Amino acid sequence: MYTAKAPSGDKAEPPVAKSNSNVEVGRDWPALVTSMPTSRRARPHPVPPRRPRHSLLKNNHFRTRLKHFLYQTYKCNANDTARIIMRTRISTVVERYKYSDLFTANTFFSIETIEGGRSGAIFHVSPIDRDALEREIFQLSIIAYKCDNETLATEDPVVIIVNDINDQRPVPLQKEYYIDILEETALTLAFDEPIGFHDRDLGENAQYRVHLEDVNPPHAASAFYVAPEVGYQRQTFIMGTVNHSMLDYEVEEFQHITLHVIATDLNNPDFKGIATVFINLINWNDELPIFNDTIQEVSFNETEGQGFYVATVRAYDRDIDDKVVHSLMGNAVDFLEIHPETGEIYVLANDSFNYHRQNELFVQIRADDTLGEPYNTATSQLVIQLIDINNTPPTLRLPRGSPHVEENVPEGYEISSEIHASDPDTTAELVFEIDWESSYATKQGRETDPAEYHGCVYIETLYPNEDNHGDAIGRVVVREIRHNVTIDYEEFEVLYLTVRVTDLNTIHGDPYDESTFTITIIDMNDNEPLWVDGTLEQVFRVTEMAPSGTVIGSVLATDIDGPLYNQVRYTIR
Repeated sequence: MYTAKAPSGDKAEPPVAKSNSNVEVGRDWPALVTSMPTSRRARPHPVPPRRPRHSLLKNNHFRTRLKHFLYQTYKCNANDTARIIMRTRISTVVERYKYSDLFTANTFFSIETIEGGRSGAIFHVSPIDRDALEREIFQLSIIAYKCDNETLATEDPVVIIVNDINDQRPVPLQKEYYIDILEETALTLAFDEPIGFHDRDLGENAQYRVHLEDVNPPHAASAFYVAPEVGYQRQTFIMGTVNHSMLDYEVEEFQHITLHVIATDLNNPDFKGIATVFINLINWNDELPIFNDTIQEVSFNETEGQGFYVATVRAYDRDIDDKVVHSLMGNAVDFLEIHPETGEIYVLANDSFNYHRQNELFVQIRADDTLGEPYNTATSQLVIQLIDINNTPPTLRLPRGSPHVEENVPEGYEISSEIHASDPDTTAELVFEIDWESSYATKQGRETDPAEYHGCVYIETLYPNEDNHGDAIGRVVVREIRHNVTIDYEEFEVLYLTVRVTDLNTIHGDPYDESTFTITIIDMNDNEPLWVDGTLEQVFRVTEMAPSGTVIGSVLATDIDGPLYNQVRYTIR
């Protein structure tokens, strides 16, 4: 291949091409190229050429000599004008020759016989827009025939190859594209018309790289991809979401997205094509209700009643126009109520809580959104720590059997230490006492004078665990009511004590519990028989010679002890 380039200067002339060669005509100047028969080699020389010498040749040699034209290929740049001199040097030619284009209808090519018919012809190529025609190869034939006898002719094929120039930018198939897509959804964008570009150049000049740029909002392009990244001539591309979590309708600036799809020529970065994509996000129920706290803790007095405000456990849903409905789960509905919209929780009824029955409650709250299917649900936990209020009365437990105690036992004698009291209140302070106003004693079924038993015993309060005064033991101990007088069977045989245990820290409710503690007195032979008044002052008379067994009188002595010890035996000393 021989490429002709014009030197600078107005008088520069194109060279003449050798025969049997491909000639690429440069873009800088119109070229004159001479095609030579293969029988002889020609050397390039300026145009017009020096007139050659010819030897005579008979007419019957003409056809043979013309066939020395071979298949020739010529290359020229698009939109350039080219002149190609088709020249034969036949030394024996005596006639004039004419070259003609078989494709006379083609306006891009023409042939002009050089004056005289002996120096060949000039083949003209008009500017060719390869990109518009989308054609780069033109095949035609050159015919040489005798000027006065066209039957004496020969034909050679010629191929014109138009060299592509990188003068086209990638043009978008459509300038604007519109689409509505679901927010935060992985998908491939299905446009009404495919996204594509067309670069009418050829070969490497028709390659371009495609990428996305965000117009609004910033960084929106990173949520999408375009594939493939490199295109050739007319090609379509696909777009899809690659980071669909960014496409959040609840972020206002992302509700309407504008992107540029830019195609850049690989060989000329200045050649760019831009298509604008408008994307509108569609809101759907893709957000879960969200609680501010997964677990919330509150505490209040166990005595709080109906209408008491407990806490607010509220969920929020980021979906625009979505509403959340709150509800209680499980048996919490038996003692609490919740406002469905605000999440405010209140005590449902009085006496709903008991610290000693359950001091910690776990309440599950459910939140349901309402925007539409698919419906979403979330749960949260409310932990209620009850504060113990001293409102539970103590419990008094007496021993199963009644204790028995001998009369006249000394002061400090322990009658019983089996009286037990308890109070579940954490602040309980238990104290035992005897309520003498309601206590009483009997002797043979008759009530005894209180003066004979009031204060004859007392009860001590003992704490098995000094750190817990809600658990106490009562110890009943004998005490003198008079000097050397404690419990006297002769005054009473059964003592009925009202034992009371009191919680000194009670805030609400009864602070005490009481029960009757029965003590049976055991009689002891502690009293001497006593003569009935006047017995010893009697005068007894008996007749002499009275028979044995004659009753002469009677005496009487009594013993105040009980039946076991009140029998009197009489003797005479």
